[in-house]
Amino acid sequence: MPCKYRFVGLLPFSNCKSQDVSLEQVGAHVYLSPNYISQIFKKSTGTSFHEYLLAVKMKRARELLIDLSNRIMDVSALIGYSDQNNFARAFRQYYGCSPRHFRRDLVEKGLFADDENH
Repeated sequence: MPCKYRFVGLLPFSNCKSQDVSLEQVGAHVYLSPNYISQIFKKSTGTSFHEYLLAVKMKRARELLIDLSNRIMDVSALIGYSDQNNFARAFRQYYGCSPRHFRRDLVEKGLFADDENH
């Protein structure tokens, strides 16, 4: 039986510049308790709210890191990390490499050109 909640309430949060979103904020937005949202989110998606939010943040970080004009510290802040070291740690745990190594590998593989070469 499909869950009657489609998490439409998350849509305003999915494109936030600062991906610093909490279950409490979502709950207030859709008038449900954070605990209940957590339960129905897990039941509907098969993943926890925290795991989902981390995936959204890391996907956005990769997109931003591909653009060499974005500094790593700025990417960190844009996705909701107040500490660049915490961002680098989370990125490394999620992707298996640091943001700096991710960029280096892209340049070495020629997947984007340095701004000086344009």
